[in-house]
Order: sequence, then C-alpha cells, then structure tokens
Amino acid sequence: MYGLFYKAITSIYEIPSETRNTEYGSVSSITDEGLHGMGVAITGSEENGFLPIRTFYNYTGYVKKEELHILPLIALKEW
Repeated sequence: MYGLFYKAITSIYEIPSETRNTEYGSVSSITDEGLHGMGVAITGSEENGFLPIRTFYNYTGYVKKEELHILPLIALKEW
C-alpha cells in the first residue's frame, strides 16, 4: 500500500503520537516533513491513528492517517 501527501506540509513523527513523555515532560516527536505530492510506502498497520511510512529516501516514521491519500502503486506511478 502507498500514500500521497496532499497537504502543503505534513509532519512525519518519530513514534505514532504527536508527543512523547520524557523525564522533562512531553516533547514533540516531529522528525521530518513530507511535501505536497510526495509519495511514500506504507509499511505496516495503523497505530493510534498513525500509519508507519517510508519515504523515497528511506526515511521511516509515522504520519496521521487522515493526512495521506492512500492508493495502489500503479496510481502512485501514474501520479
């Protein structure tokens, strides 16, 4: 399964959550950003409303499910 970012900028998270708890409190776990029209591979099952993804440059992370347009590989190639 594959996905396509349809927002101008989409946050890619380190873990399937917008924040993580540390001994210093909650911190943001944003580690990268996806840009409009960029395709990604979906590498697993949904967790807490997030999908695990891998970018074309082999970066892995999690994206909110509602921020991806899910499509098959043939449609992504046509895009």
